[in-house]
Amino acid sequence: MGFDPAAKKHKVICIWHVMISDFETFRWDYLCEVLTVGDIKWRRIELPPFKLQNEYCQRKHTIYLNGFIYFCTENFLKLGEKGSDKIVAFDVGAEKFRVITVPSFIFNQPRDVYPSNRLIELETRLALLTRMKDYTAKLWVFDDVNGNIKEMNSSTSISSNLNWTEVTIELPYLWGEDRDVSFHSVVGTDHIVIQSRENQSIFTHHLYNWKTKSCKQIDISGFKYHPSISTVSTLTESLLHVR
Repeated sequence: MGFDPAAKKHKVICIWHVMISDFETFRWDYLCEVLTVGDIKWRRIELPPFKLQNEYCQRKHTIYLNGFIYFCTENFLKLGEKGSDKIVAFDVGAEKFRVITVPSFIFNQPRDVYPSNRLIELETRLALLTRMKDYTAKLWVFDDVNGNIKEMNSSTSISSNLNWTEVTIELPYLWGEDRDVSFHSVVGTDHIVIQSRENQSIFTHHLYNWKTKSCKQIDISGFKYHPSISTVSTLTESLLHVR
């Protein structure tokens, strides 16, 4: 779901595929539709520039910001594969897709065994976060110049190194690859929650300020975690009601 600030309307985008079969052969048809909240009919629009392969990963790596829904392809999670340097921005108002190319200097940096990327929101800006080593992660904050200039209705954006601000995050401990570490931004603040998991149970939470680079542990008690459903999220209330 996204919001069109100009028209003050919420919209839902649905990207799906259906198998067409005649009992001997089959093929997949990909469709993209948009529903304006309050209407009763979905409208078919152009397909996104990349096919979706893993729906769970797409929901996990989707961010709404300033009239755009940003998402990445499944290849985005696999460094070194073709298409791993692409982010897609969907303009909720114009209902158009735009491809953003991430500079090679980000993906070519040396890292250990953590080939994973995550899109997060920081100060109403898109950011890319990657764990680099046992004890460090890197954050690249993106200034979407083309997204701010509506008259530049281009289907591609060649972002330069100047559009990305690099921040190094020092993790609280020397966590090895056996420790699953995830990052969750606290919208409207300078904080990121660092969640570590060991042996299928939540182990620690830390609150990290990416500007001051200060970190403190969060003590949580009073209830038990279930490893398959426990996570960190933020609640944001809006004065703009969905109708």
